[in-house]
Amino acid sequence: MSFGSAPAAFTAVSDTQINAIAPAHTPGPATVTVTTPGGTATGPDSYTYT
Repeated sequence: MSFGSAPAAFTAVSDTQINAIAPAHTPGPATVTVTTPGGTATGPDSYTYT
C-alpha cells in the first residue's frame, strides 16, 4: 500500500477492508495504491493531505 510514492503501514482487517497510517507528505492530493496477490488497485487523487 502506498500514498503517492511513499509506502504506508497497514493492517488487513478483512478480505475487503484495510486500515492504514498515511505517511508524511506535502499538502495536496495523493494517489492511493493497494497491491495484493490478485492485482493492483489505484485510486487517483483519492487522498488529500492538508
